[in-house]
Formats: sequence, structure tokens, C-alpha cells
Amino acid sequence: MFRAFFILVIASFLLSSCEKSGSFEDSDIVFSVDTVYFDTVFTSIGSATRELRIINKGSQDIIVDRIKLAGGSSSSFRLNIDGEATTEKAGILLEAGDSIFLFTDVFINPLNSNSPIAVIDSITINVRSMTRSIKLLAWGQDINLIYNKIIDSETWLSGK
Repeated sequence: MFRAFFILVIASFLLSSCEKSGSFEDSDIVFSVDTVYFDTVFTSIGSATRELRIINKGSQDIIVDRIKLAGGSSSSFRLNIDGEATTEKAGILLEAGDSIFLFTDVFINPLNSNSPIAVIDSITINVRSMTRSIKLLAWGQDINLIYNKIIDSETWLSGK
């Protein structure tokens, strides 16, 4: 029952990831992705870093009013905006033909669970009174780490 509900929640999240809140069709702003996805992140270890870009394909400079990690400092995700580790940045000049690099990674805290963990957040971008949301999705798995041990023969129980 839980697994079916969990799959339904994730499916609805992924289907909504193509939906835009606000539209930039009239501007020259382009996003390199609409969802940043992390597959199987082990708890306590962290993930690889993923990149996304906000691109100004137009001939005029644009001010990006605000870029914000929706979960703020309590999010499992971390955000780096144009070289600055932060959860929010405002008033960014995006010159014509240039782009802003955003880097994100995720650190999932252990929950002592044998089931996969889904962590969801988003990055909100405001330009010219329009808002766009980039979804962040990570699958995590609790693990038992074994340090400095030689395993000759051992029986492991089912689970993580």
C-alpha cells in the first residue's frame, strides 16, 4: 500500500515538472533543464553535483530578480549560484548572450529505513514579475557502512 502511494506521489511530481508557473515565452530566457534528478544517493555520503543554466539568448541585458532554493537552509539540497554557496540571491545581471550557472547537490540524512527515500524541493527563479520553478528530485537509500573490517565469513540480515 505504501509503495503504491509512494509511486503515485513521485509520478505526479514528475508529470508536474513540465508545468511552468509563469511563462517566459515572451522573453529570451532559456533554462537548460526543468528537473534536476539524482538517482540513488546513499545517506550520509552525499551526491555528485548537477549543473543547470539560466541563459539569456536575447540582445538585451536582463536582471534576474531572485533565485531561491524553496526549502531554504533546511533543505537537503545545497545550491551554488554563479560561484557563491547560498540559498538565495537577488538582483543578478544576466548580460545578453550570457548565462548563470547553478550547481546543486544533495545530502540525505539517515532515517533508519529499508525503503528508498524520495527528497523533493525546487529552485524558484523570478524575472520580470514572472516565476519559474525548477524541480529537484533525489532518491536516497539508507546503508550500513563498514569501516576498517576484513570480512572472512559473515551472515547479513535482509534490509539495508
